[in-house]
Amino acid sequence: MPLDTGLIQVYYGQGKGKTTAALGLALRAAGQGLRVYFVQFLKPRFLSSGEMNLAPALGADFVIERVNEDSYIGTISQELKAKSRQHISQAVIRLQTVIQNYDFDLIVLDEILNVLTLELISEMELKNLITCKHPQVELVLTGRTAPEWLIKQADLVTEIKLIKHPYQRGIKARRGIEF
Repeated sequence: MPLDTGLIQVYYGQGKGKTTAALGLALRAAGQGLRVYFVQFLKPRFLSSGEMNLAPALGADFVIERVNEDSYIGTISQELKAKSRQHISQAVIRLQTVIQNYDFDLIVLDEILNVLTLELISEMELKNLITCKHPQVELVLTGRTAPEWLIKQADLVTEIKLIKHPYQRGIKARRGIEF
């Protein structure tokens, strides 16, 4: 059963859990028969993750796609930035069609706000993605920082604040928990 009204949700902040919250929402939506399109930016294609491993078992109405091949930790070279900007711009054009055509009930743009911060897309490109949203599509955006205009425009905004993290004690990302 489709949504009567699709809203805009934003999960942002320095704390762990933005992707996890979006995945939880995606699983809930799938469990209620909604079509889910989960797009992961800035996460390497080669990384095996629980969500990528599980997606095929959820059927054709639950799609996870990774847009780029490289992840970004710290600074990135201008060459990689230019290559990524071109690749992500092509993905954004494709996404506009998906968002506009109502191919999915829930669309998650995971790490899209970091893509904006890294200037791999422009503010106008992101605004266009949001503006072209079909009225019944629920759109979720995640990342570390959210611009003020997006916070004002979104229907639900959750800031995830870092208080304490195992990384601070040297504990590395764990299979099944962080990926």
